[in-house]
Amino acid sequence: MQRRGWHQQFKRRPAADRTCDGFVFASVGEMQRWIFLREWEKRGYISGLKRQVRYQFILPDGTEIRYPGTRHNHKGVLATYTSDFEYTLTEKHAPSSGSNFAKEGHRVIEEYKGFDDGTGRLRRAVFEAIYKIKIRVVKKPTEAL
Repeated sequence: MQRRGWHQQFKRRPAADRTCDGFVFASVGEMQRWIFLREWEKRGYISGLKRQVRYQFILPDGTEIRYPGTRHNHKGVLATYTSDFEYTLTEKHAPSSGSNFAKEGHRVIEEYKGFDDGTGRLRRAVFEAIYKIKIRVVKKPTEAL
């Protein structure tokens, strides 16, 4: 019997249940977070809402962090971090949020996590060390800014 990886052990909802605005999301919770943030953008609390922005792991001295090479790809693949959501706070952002990100014009990089595993924490730590930007981890789709 072949052993299954963690991503195969849990049944995922069909793609149709996780699709909104033409995007297929990793989870229903992530999709609900997108809907929540899009509504806040319409109300003027945030601006420049984006999803799935990719960052390459390149150190300030130009050294590239790569996954080990293979027989066919000797150089290896450049390691990356892909954010779930990014946006900028506006002057009108919700005053009741009580967040550390309460400054107008502050760029927020958000990661929606139903379950936070070690790989995700390590990837975020490397990103934060290279880019000097704190990633906000959100566990509920309707969590305030």
